[in-house]
Amino acid sequence: MPRKKHTELVLAAHRTAEARRIVAAQQELIARLTALRQPTFDAECALQTYVSSLKHLEDQERMVRTAVHALQHDRRDA
Repeated sequence: MPRKKHTELVLAAHRTAEARRIVAAQQELIARLTALRQPTFDAECALQTYVSSLKHLEDQERMVRTAVHALQHDRRDA
């Protein structure tokens, strides 16, 4: 696998994992706020933004994985 594609895949996976942690933390914050009977509107709006970003990052990671897989397949056929 070319080093550049490997690096792109590692970065994409790292970014996706970090986004998942952020989403989980935001969900926990909303649960704590709810338990304390505090407003959650702003936290829920932020969560929507984080979830949207996560979906984009997952799509990007999937595209990079597909490209890496195609490169590996091409190399085997060569």
